[in-house]
Amino acid sequence: MPDVGQLSRCGDPAADGSLTAEDKTLTAAQVRALAAEDRADGGGWPLPADGGEMPAELQALSDVELAGAYAAAAEPPAGPRTVAQVRPLLCRTGGAKGAGDGSAGDGSAGDGGAGDGGDGVGGGCRGVGWGFAEGGVLDGATPSLSLAGFVEEACGRLDEVDDDSLIGVMRASRRLVSQAQARELAVVAELARRRPAPGAPPGPAGTLPGWVSEFVAEEVAAALVLTGRAAQAQVGLAVQLAAHWRTAAALAAGRIDLARALVMLDFIGPLGVIEAAAIEAAVLPEAGSLTTGELRAWLARLVLSVDPAAARRRREQAERHAHVACWTDPEGTATLAGRFLPPAEVLAADQRLAAIATAWKRAGAQGGMDLLRAHAYLALLLGCFRYPHWRRDHGGHAGQRVRRVRAVPGGGTSPEP
Repeated sequence: MPDVGQLSRCGDPAADGSLTAEDKTLTAAQVRALAAEDRADGGGWPLPADGGEMPAELQALSDVELAGAYAAAAEPPAGPRTVAQVRPLLCRTGGAKGAGDGSAGDGSAGDGGAGDGGDGVGGGCRGVGWGFAEGGVLDGATPSLSLAGFVEEACGRLDEVDDDSLIGVMRASRRLVSQAQARELAVVAELARRRPAPGAPPGPAGTLPGWVSEFVAEEVAAALVLTGRAAQAQVGLAVQLAAHWRTAAALAAGRIDLARALVMLDFIGPLGVIEAAAIEAAVLPEAGSLTTGELRAWLARLVLSVDPAAARRRREQAERHAHVACWTDPEGTATLAGRFLPPAEVLAADQRLAAIATAWKRAGAQGGMDLLRAHAYLALLLGCFRYPHWRRDHGGHAGQRVRRVRAVPGGGTSPEP
């Protein structure tokens, strides 16, 4: 039988009409099915040179067709694989400490059978969530359609997943979410690229224009059903993430989640291109194993060492966006908060609230310090320095009155006579 190199130089039967494209597609499908069965049995198709009998499905093929059939059976299918395609691959190649040959189930070395000491890859092929156990082939796998299929399969029968694999499914779900968020933000950034400000040309592919239209946020708000402020924040985040492709790539690969990406962008945003790239290269490989608090502390030290003036620029930039936010709570209460205020003034205001609440407490007011500070906060803003009459459900007695407290110059308080 000529080798593949010789066969590749032979004529193609399809060229003279002896074999149609439909016939070749059907033959390839049959060959793949037979190859999968033979590999599962641990055998293969014997070649005529070995003295074996060729299957009937292959006897009608020419040399060119037969060589192509063997190549098609040996090559993995292009593109993302389905769960059914990846399952036998995992069972064969998983680094299982109990991957047996499936005959005795004793954990002996073999081809992906069910051993009794498997790690979720070998023996796990018979259970739900196989591959997600620590050290399994799906533990830490990059987000993909195949991984999403395995997660969906496991989530449909979570009560059958063992504890070790359950943690792996949870981690894989987080990686898939990170990838979806990265893609959403990439789409928003592309929309911003196509919507330059009046008079500014659109940015080339992969880059943003110098100025983005103010109406991009309105489009995003309508599409995603967001408030105007939330849509502006989404557009700003997408534009900033597009400018730092290393962080964007880590988010898309599931190595970090959106919370860690936000911390990264907060610190490297005011830096120059070179300094930001250097910090990304140093931090991103370890960012996924740190809490957001640990990551924030590490970034703060790095930014100070790389660019000491960056912290000042970051604070000044944030102070330019200072605002007071007010919204209603689901419980029927309301929230009033000041954001991006000067730290010295905020500290002084906090100490004054504590002083007023302490004076009220000494005067006989009921309730904890947090509650008293909240009422002092409102009293100062409303210009009314009297503690309100206390109600029974706040820990006092019906009709109980407390001594009134007035503010004194210098931020102190004293009981009214």
